[in-house]
Amino acid sequence: MLIFYKERLAFLSVPKTGTTAYETALRDRADMVISEPAMLKHAPVYRYNRFLRPMFFNVCDVELELLAVMREPISWLGSWWRYRQRPLHEGKTKCNPWHLI
Repeated sequence: MLIFYKERLAFLSVPKTGTTAYETALRDRADMVISEPAMLKHAPVYRYNRFLRPMFFNVCDVELELLAVMREPISWLGSWWRYRQRPLHEGKTKCNPWHLI
């Protein structure tokens, strides 16, 4: 996740969308870079709203605009399906891909 304070922008890192490349390219311009742990780096909107949004609003009196990259859904579903077909997942309960959205 990248925070650009002057620009009033929060760039959320979405897994499997290439946001790590954006992070690498833009990290020197960002005011805050959250790259570890993965649970914070890939914080979804509800986690951002619960923890980070109040911090910026209460301390800095600003609302940041949110930006997130979204992968084309059919491509994402095909990738998820191939990932779940690997031998590593054999015999494990298959999960519904839509719970991840």
